[in-house]
Amino acid sequence: MRDNIRQDIRIILNDIKCSPEYREYLRTRSIVKADEKLKLRAEEARRELLRLAELNPAESDPYMGQMELAERMPEVLEYGPIRDYLRADADFCRLIREITDFLIDGLEFEA
Repeated sequence: MRDNIRQDIRIILNDIKCSPEYREYLRTRSIVKADEKLKLRAEEARRELLRLAELNPAESDPYMGQMELAERMPEVLEYGPIRDYLRADADFCRLIREITDFLIDGLEFEA
């Protein structure tokens, strides 16, 4: 039975890898990673977004976090590649969260 589950998961992984969210995430990540300064600023911004999400877990919408981040670190989100990467990261995280929620909702599981 576990082999069937693994096979189904491989199919889901392939679907995720073909999704526009994942492809955009990979595209923007490669741009940011190609420049060490961009990479460091993006990592700093992402850490701040995660910190903001931890402060307000009930409101952990990545877009709301980006708005708050824009107030705290406006120079970061004004820079296109970092802004694009953070948006793609948020979109991909939202996709993964939807998949996880769908799985948990389909089971009698109390988290």
